[in-house]
Amino acid sequence: MKFLWKRWLESIIKRSIEVAIAVIGAQNLLSWGVTIDPTALTVTVFALIESLRNYLKHKVGFKFL
Repeated sequence: MKFLWKRWLESIIKRSIEVAIAVIGAQNLLSWGVTIDPTALTVTVFALIESLRNYLKHKVGFKFL
């Protein structure tokens, strides 16, 4: 049971960091004059980060991701 709690907390921390990066990236693009719906941009950046993480984890072998 302790293992499950640890995995759950790790997952929450990882996703929180990814969401923070996505939101900050979207805000920076908006400040540079790129006019896109901020919500759609945040979701897109989050999806790109998640897909890159999955690729690196499963294909390249970075197990700590």
